[in-house]
Amino acid sequence: MKGIIRILSLVWVASLWSCEDVIDLQIPDENALLVVQGEITDAENSHFIDVYYTNPYLSEESYTRVSDAEVILFENDIAIDTLFLNEADRYETPLFGTLGNSYFIRVTLSDGSIYESIPERINRVNAIDSIYSEFEPETPFTDAGYVVFFDTSEPAGRGDFYRWKTYFNNRLVNDPFFIRVSDDEFVDGNEINEFQVNFEPLPQGDTVRVEQMSISKGNYDYWSLILTQTAQVGSNFDPPPAPIKGNIRSVSIPDETVLGYFSVSALVSAEIILN
Repeated sequence: MKGIIRILSLVWVASLWSCEDVIDLQIPDENALLVVQGEITDAENSHFIDVYYTNPYLSEESYTRVSDAEVILFENDIAIDTLFLNEADRYETPLFGTLGNSYFIRVTLSDGSIYESIPERINRVNAIDSIYSEFEPETPFTDAGYVVFFDTSEPAGRGDFYRWKTYFNNRLVNDPFFIRVSDDEFVDGNEINEFQVNFEPLPQGDTVRVEQMSISKGNYDYWSLILTQTAQVGSNFDPPPAPIKGNIRSVSIPDETVLGYFSVSALVSAEIILN
């Protein structure tokens, strides 16, 4: 009887092997999408525009830069500069913006395709009044170190939108949890005190810089969507990720999907060395 069971088991295992199907997983190549990303502020330094194409999912490189485009900067609908391609394959201008003026860019590719950003105006922003740190002792979950705060204020009058950038030792923090944008719905005309910059203590000697920027409602909505699809995820009820469109539009093909954002803002900053 045991011999019969053993024979039947071998037949069953053999049948599994004989029924095995080889699945050839075909991942379609996605169409490359054009991305135009950059900004101009009223800070007196050079500003940069990145132009590139997305690559297929399985590509070793995440994007392919476009180095033969023409990028023109407009101020109040007047062309004021043709950006030059620098050594890092980024389009650069030494010009900076002026409070109250409107700006947009026009990108022309080598095949004649034209893309433009939606014009935006540089809006007001208040100064950062002070930046300071507090020492936090060691806990079971964190090392000892410094937590940085700053104080600022919001001008009276509804309709202002803001973004904050954080730099640790002159390096921009790109972590999704550092995407910080806000409107003035609940703080209009008030002081904003003890705005916390970092949540994990930093060591002595580090340099922390905060940039406070006035942005448009469109830019606020753009970064809010990115925040939703990156930092605020992790449950079964999360919406599926989708390309987030910015303010770049194709003049040649109105229905073409173009990614990225050309932002315009006033900018103030404050810096501290943790001693």
